[in-house]
Amino acid sequence: MRYARGIFPGAPHARTVVRCVSAVALAIALAGCAAKKPPAPPPRPPFGAHTATLDIIYGIDVLGVARMPPGFVPNSDYAPLWLKHGTEVGIVGTAGGETTMIGFSGPRLSNHRIIAAESDLGGHILDVSAKADGAELAIALARPAQNRLEVFARAISGGDRSLATVDGNFDSAELAWLDPGTLALVLLPPLAQEQLVTPGSIALSSGGLYLIRSNERVTQRLDLPRCDLSPLSFSPDGSLAIGQGDAFAAPVIIDLHRQSCRSLGLRVPLKLLAWARDSAGFLYVARSGDGSATSVFRYDVASAQSVRIAISSAAAAYARDGTIVTLGSRDLSAQRITAEPGRTVKAEIALMKPREPEITVNSLGFETLPEMLAASMMVFSTASDDGVIDTAISGAAGPLRELIEYSYATHAAFVLASGRAQGPVSMSWSPDGKMLAFVDGDARSITLTVIAPPR
Repeated sequence: MRYARGIFPGAPHARTVVRCVSAVALAIALAGCAAKKPPAPPPRPPFGAHTATLDIIYGIDVLGVARMPPGFVPNSDYAPLWLKHGTEVGIVGTAGGETTMIGFSGPRLSNHRIIAAESDLGGHILDVSAKADGAELAIALARPAQNRLEVFARAISGGDRSLATVDGNFDSAELAWLDPGTLALVLLPPLAQEQLVTPGSIALSSGGLYLIRSNERVTQRLDLPRCDLSPLSFSPDGSLAIGQGDAFAAPVIIDLHRQSCRSLGLRVPLKLLAWARDSAGFLYVARSGDGSATSVFRYDVASAQSVRIAISSAAAAYARDGTIVTLGSRDLSAQRITAEPGRTVKAEIALMKPREPEITVNSLGFETLPEMLAASMMVFSTASDDGVIDTAISGAAGPLRELIEYSYATHAAFVLASGRAQGPVSMSWSPDGKMLAFVDGDARSITLTVIAPPR
């Protein structure tokens, strides 16, 4: 159905336009916008392959399912990294108590190798970031015995080069490639650590934000007075960064060119979901101001204003043309969540085009609980304008997880895989948007799976 001004309850001035759009093609159901109740889902198709916890629907092109080596546990904070122009997938995790990165490639993911391991580097890996083409990694390595942190680049085909050195012992670091020649380094002050300065290194007493020109070996520390740093997300053009907030710092927006910092006016941390391709705004998840529910907000940089666009949701993205794609439900309101938290609602996708008052809402053909809707996530590829939603529905033996592909171009959704909800699933699209890699597992096994969703 089409609605004017706003996506789901909570957006301003929502009203119904009496007109139906065509139903969304689904593998799990077909829901028309005039139906009072969603039809019963058709029998599920047979499964074509199995991962550690999920059954992949028959007909999906499975390029490989690889079991993790014994003793290796992936870190769910890292999505699979696409390397060598999409021909190898890197997984960051721990093995024997050490941070390790393993690469999977070849037919059916049959080849695997160690790309980086702490035992070989002589330090603690604090962060890893891959260039857009996957040809090179940046690694932040802490060397406590030498009281310093080193940032170096490792070519996937072989060979290292040092980029910067920072004096001090640090518990965490954050790396992000802003462009092929510029690397951002974020250091938070270590707890109760005394910083020492040695000749030829960067003097640092309380952490900071640095820009490293990797081809010139030039490092610039940004002067950000009265700006408490927290985990950062950088805009596509590399001009802005969002401090998402933590227990010690409130969310902020940082202008890297002007070296300025201002508050976002939030008292709780946020989770950034996506930047607009022109860096003019971003989508984020946070608790609503009234504390009623987790909500998705759109922030406009020029006006410095936030607008709530979905209640009880944590899944949203920008399509290639700037349209916002959001998971939510028209059935929800703050009052209903409080009064009827156990009542199921329809799962829907809303599309809001930039600078247009109307939006399109597509039903996904199933119902779920508000708390399950709020726990859902989505990874989106602007290369193909396809998204995959990780969501759950109630089952007799507990929550059932479903991975659902949503095509922005056709407004069609298809179930890719399903199974019992057990632990996190980390996902990422290949650079061309044609393949999806995901890691899932339980106490018995953990697998990496690469599939080519239908197009």
